[in-house]
Amino acid sequence: MQQTSKQIFASHIYDLTVRPGYYRSTWKLINKKIPLKGAFGHFMGKDFRVIVIKILFNSKYPENPPKIISTPPIRDVCWDNKGVLHWARYGGEFVWSKYKDHSNPLIYVADEITEKYKTM
Repeated sequence: MQQTSKQIFASHIYDLTVRPGYYRSTWKLINKKIPLKGAFGHFMGKDFRVIVIKILFNSKYPENPPKIISTPPIRDVCWDNKGVLHWARYGGEFVWSKYKDHSNPLIYVADEITEKYKTM
């Protein structure tokens, strides 16, 4: 039986959160009983503010990217003024295209966001 997009997302989120310190940031479930609610992580931003990133379910995951929100909003062209990540095109295709076929694309997205926007 094939997994639904909600089951796949919940599995990927859980995988991201069960190995603290394994990835470039520590990620925690928003709701420990319901992984589908998503995860959050935090780090010190380049402007020395604490940035909280939430990774939330989006329909048709993993074909469609998750919703990613920063609080406070990250000041960068990839993010809108409400802190929502825009999945831009790079070289003619959506950035999500390079992640979606990995066994767990959330790991790569989480690591890239942390690496790009943290202080060190």
